Amino acid sequence: MISTVWYQYSHTDVIVRRWLEPRPERDEPHGFSPDGTEIASVFLAQRPETDLGVALCKRHGVPVFETIEAALTLGSGELAVDGVLLIGEHGDYPTNDSFQKLYPRKEFFDEIIRVFEKFEKVVPVFCDKHFTWNSSWATEMWETIQNKQIPWLAGSSTSLVGFRHKKSGRVVSPTGVEIVEGVCTFYVGPETYGFHSLEVAQSALENRPGGEAGISAITALVGEDVYSALEKNVIPTDLVDAVLAAEGKTRENLRENLENAVIEAEYSPFNPVAFLVEHSDGVNIWHLCFQGHVENFGASFRMENGDIFAGIADCGDESNFYAHFATLCGQIQKLILREKSNVPPERTYLTTLAIEQCCQALKTPGVRRKTPNLEIKYP
Repeated sequence: MISTVWYQYSHTDVIVRRWLEPRPERDEPHGFSPDGTEIASVFLAQRPETDLGVALCKRHGVPVFETIEAALTLGSGELAVDGVLLIGEHGDYPTNDSFQKLYPRKEFFDEIIRVFEKFEKVVPVFCDKHFTWNSSWATEMWETIQNKQIPWLAGSSTSLVGFRHKKSGRVVSPTGVEIVEGVCTFYVGPETYGFHSLEVAQSALENRPGGEAGISAITALVGEDVYSALEKNVIPTDLVDAVLAAEGKTRENLRENLENAVIEAEYSPFNPVAFLVEHSDGVNIWHLCFQGHVENFGASFRMENGDIFAGIADCGDESNFYAHFATLCGQIQKLILREKSNVPPERTYLTTLAIEQCCQALKTPGVRRKTPNLEIKYP
């Protein structure tokens, strides 16, 4: 396991500790049992005072190495693991002027590839969240994955769990139906959770007839322009109301809650934020950051027949150690054992490129930006 940092409830913690300290009663209902795999080694780039990783690994007999190559070879002089977890999330890293956290996922990936090349062997790789913050680097990674035929899984845990509705209970993602337009909601920051919103949308959109054909343009709105777009129904308010209702909320007190929200300056000074993502087949999806008003990732879609589907991603919370990560761990396990991902890798290549374009669009709010490099079709 290759990680930036390991503290309580970090992504490394809620993923890797499920292997070290399994709780079947908690995780098996969500698709994960560690049987058949184990954590062989760990590399931690940072070890702050809050570090849990070193002590946990010592307790469970897992070696912690000082280099990525040593972690992948176990000091044996050959590639000695059957899969790699690349978890480049959290830790002390700078943020650029597009409000993107500069996590070293690409740098970690390059080190992993050097080991693969040195020993002329590849194994499956899981990359937590998007490939990297830089689209040109992401394309380099994608080409390497394709050329070396690396079994690959990346992306958001929130896109794997389906949808539920607070009033009507669990619902499933739209499948095989024509989606006309949609609204998704998220919170915390344009890149950090906006990426999750893109992935939640794609988990439904890629199932529409013809699959995904790519993204043709992205527009960002901030502050008063978002409220204005809502008042003028530029952002379809019936879809906004539907996705908020799925969380048990309405638009009442929206402005008050957003104005009173505590915003982490490193993520974004803007609240609300809206991204209009125009898909190449004419389907438009609004992604709305309502920090302080929503607490879940939601989606509502208008179907060709006029019906509206709405739900929130069926994630867990602290009480069940964030159960959606158990679902993710189940997918990681399948990747390693079967050397094939159940999740289309094109999904996260597309969302990786898209989230960078969304963040770039924040520099010129209201300007429609064409995105020819996002014309990525996948079934």
